[in-house]
Amino acid sequence: SQFNKLTLMYVLPLLIKIIENGKNYTMKNSKKIVKVKSEFNDEASEEEQLTLALEIIASNGDLFEDASIPRTSIVQHLIELLALPTKAKISKDCFVTLCQNIALTISSADLKILLKNLINPVSFVRSTILEVLDDEFDLNPIEFSEELWVSRFDNEANNAEISQTIWNESNFKLDNSVPDKFIAYLGNEDNGIR
Repeated sequence: SQFNKLTLMYVLPLLIKIIENGKNYTMKNSKKIVKVKSEFNDEASEEEQLTLALEIIASNGDLFEDASIPRTSIVQHLIELLALPTKAKISKDCFVTLCQNIALTISSADLKILLKNLINPVSFVRSTILEVLDDEFDLNPIEFSEELWVSRFDNEANNAEISQTIWNESNFKLDNSVPDKFIAYLGNEDNGIR
């Protein structure tokens, strides 16, 4: 059910903690081999609570249009959940809903998190963020994004194409200061980024 703004602000720290605990539990157990003894596999309470918290955030997504509601930690946790195959779909649904509602009032810190993750090692994370940036955000107010420039050369053709579209629509240009911004990327562990 829908919360009002005050109720959401009151329960938000609890929802963030549940998301964090569920994410940590899922990450810890993603490497374990599970013996299936029946056709149905019971989810742990942490995973059930995580699913419920994501559904609550998604169903109250329109309240996040208000910039006074903290969003940064939710955005960060959702991006981390996008990298986990078992939570990718529900995380994407929640992430897209959240981004649709914060697009017009996004803080520079939240936008920085999105742009930084355009060079995330997980292709699904990159493609999800690119889709949201292309569909929901106007990047014209920022002058340049080195992460977007790098993502134009993504190994995934679709990601590179969307990045190029965003680059063109945002009227980004290269200038003499740009080469200095890319020195930090030369030592990156990911071959695609180097």
